[in-house]
Amino acid sequence: MTPADAPPAARVPPGVDLFDPRVYAEGVPYGDLARLRAEHPVAWHPEPELLGWPAGLGFWAVTRHADVERVSKTPALFSARLGATQLRDPNPEDLPFVREMMLNMDPPEHSRLRAIVNRGFTPRTILAREEVLWRLARETVDGVAPKGECDFAV
Repeated sequence: MTPADAPPAARVPPGVDLFDPRVYAEGVPYGDLARLRAEHPVAWHPEPELLGWPAGLGFWAVTRHADVERVSKTPALFSARLGATQLRDPNPEDLPFVREMMLNMDPPEHSRLRAIVNRGFTPRTILAREEVLWRLARETVDGVAPKGECDFAV
C-alpha cells in the first residue's frame, strides 16, 4: 500500500504528531503512542515542512509488536533499504552509501550481519566487559562535562 492508497483509518489521526522534535521536549508522547496502538496500529504519518527542513515523503508509524515483527520479516513490502531509515530522506546521490549501514539493510544481508553483531551483546558478554564499559562511560562524560552541555542519544 502506498501513502496515496492509505484510507483515512490508516492515517495518523489529528492531534498525533510523532514527527515534530518539539513534541519530545516534553518527553515521549506515550499517550499518543497508546492511542495509535489501540486505534491506528499501522498509520501513515506525513512529514511537513518544519523548522527549516523541507517536507519529506512521510513514513509508516508501526506501533504494535506483532506488526513490527511482520514488517521486519516482510522486506518485499516494507524495505529499510529503498529509502533508508533516517528521519530525513537522504539525498539520492547519498543513498548508495547510506544503504551500506546495517540499519538500512533488508534480509538476508541485515540478518547475516545481525547474527555476527548479536554475539557481542549477550548479557554474559556485557557483564564480562562491564569494567571497560564503565571506564569508557566515565571518560566520555568527563570529556564533555567541561563544555557544560551536550546531546546524548539513549
